[in-house]
Amino acid sequence: MEITLIPWNGNERLYFYRQSHQLAGQTGQIGKLRADFGSDGTAFFSTWEDIRSHLKTVEFRLDFGSVINTLRFNAEGTPLGSRKSLKAFLHEREDARLPGDENWYGFRVNTEQYSHFFRLNPSEGDYNVYIWSYRRDWLDEHMTLAKNGIRFIDSGYNEKFRMPDGGKVRIEFVDGTFEEMVCRYIDETHVEFNGGEGPYNLQHICQFAEQLEKIGAKVVPVTEPMTLFKQRYYCPLQLVVFEQDEYGDAQDDGYVFDGKYAAHFEDDIKELLGREHSYEGCDPKSMASYQDNPKVLSTEWDVENVRGTLYGVIRVGLAAKLSASEEEKLKAWITGQNSDGFGEGLEQRPFETDGSECYVSFWNSDSGYVVKNESEFRQYLNKQNMGGIQL
Repeated sequence: MEITLIPWNGNERLYFYRQSHQLAGQTGQIGKLRADFGSDGTAFFSTWEDIRSHLKTVEFRLDFGSVINTLRFNAEGTPLGSRKSLKAFLHEREDARLPGDENWYGFRVNTEQYSHFFRLNPSEGDYNVYIWSYRRDWLDEHMTLAKNGIRFIDSGYNEKFRMPDGGKVRIEFVDGTFEEMVCRYIDETHVEFNGGEGPYNLQHICQFAEQLEKIGAKVVPVTEPMTLFKQRYYCPLQLVVFEQDEYGDAQDDGYVFDGKYAAHFEDDIKELLGREHSYEGCDPKSMASYQDNPKVLSTEWDVENVRGTLYGVIRVGLAAKLSASEEEKLKAWITGQNSDGFGEGLEQRPFETDGSECYVSFWNSDSGYVVKNESEFRQYLNKQNMGGIQL
C-alpha cells in the first residue's frame, strides 16, 4: 500500500484536533490514536479512542492498520519507525508546522475511503503521534461547503460580513464588556461558537442576530473577514506640471492637464502611488479602517487607462455587498479622501520628468466632479462616445 504524507493546506489545519459533537458527525470523525516512541525511542505505545464507534467498521480497521504498518515498517527510516526517523522526516518540513501549535507538524494521508490526519512531534517526553481519522467523502464535502464562509447578518437577513471557518468574532455589549469566540461553519444557516460549549454554542444565524439586537449588542470581526466582492470607483485625474527655470528651480505657475496628457506618465504615477501606499497607515487595509463600515476591508488608490485617458480608480475589497445608502456614504468618503486625505498627501509628492515637477490630483474643484462606480462609469463612457458631456 502506497502512503503519502501530505503537509496540511488551508483550513485542513482545523481537523488535527477533536471536533465538537456536531462537527464530528458531519465530518465523519471516527476516532483518535495517540502514541509515543517510549524512553528508548523505538517503541510504539499507542491507545485508541472511539469518537463515532459505528463508523469503525472492518473496512476501516483494515485500512487504518495498513496505513500504520506501512509507516512503521515498510522501509528503513520510515516516519513512524522511531523517534530518530521521525526527526529526520520532519527536518526541513517547516511548511507543515501547525499555526498556534508550533512544536507540532500536520500531515494528511488519503486512502480510498478515509482521511487520516497526523499531528507529529518528535520531542522526547511527550506524545509523538496523534492520528484523527475521518470518512474522506464526508470530510471533503463539509470542507468544500465551509469554504463559502460563515455569514453574519442582521435580523432582516442583510449580510454584514462573512468569516472564514475557524475565524474569531467579538460580541460587544452595551455595558462596554465583550466576549471573543471562535466560530465554525456548520451549514449555510448555522454557526457553532467555542467548540459548541458556552451560552451561544450552536446558533441559527438569523436567531443569533435577533438575540443580539434585542439586548443592544453587536458582533464584529476579530479575524479579517473574507473578501467576497471587489468594486472599483472612478474619478477624473489631473496633472499639474511645473517647468524648471534656467537655474533648475520649479516655476511659480504650473500648467494643469487632464487625464489624456497624464496617460503619457502612467508608469510614473503608478510608481508614485505604490510609494504612497507604503507609508505607515496608508496601506489598503489601514485606509479602509478610516471609514466606519465593516463591510469595507481595503481601499487602494490606482490609475487606469481607458480609451487613452487616465482615470483615478479606487479598488475596494468588500466582505458583503453594499446597500445603495452605504455606497453613497462610501463614495462621499472617497471624495473626502481625494480632496483632504490620501489625495492631499499625494498632491505634495511630485515625480520628475523631462525637467519638470509633476503633481497628481484625484480631486478638482470643478462643479461636475464626481466619483462613479463601475456601472455609472460605463454609462458615462457610452454617453461620451455619443458626444455627451465630459466628466
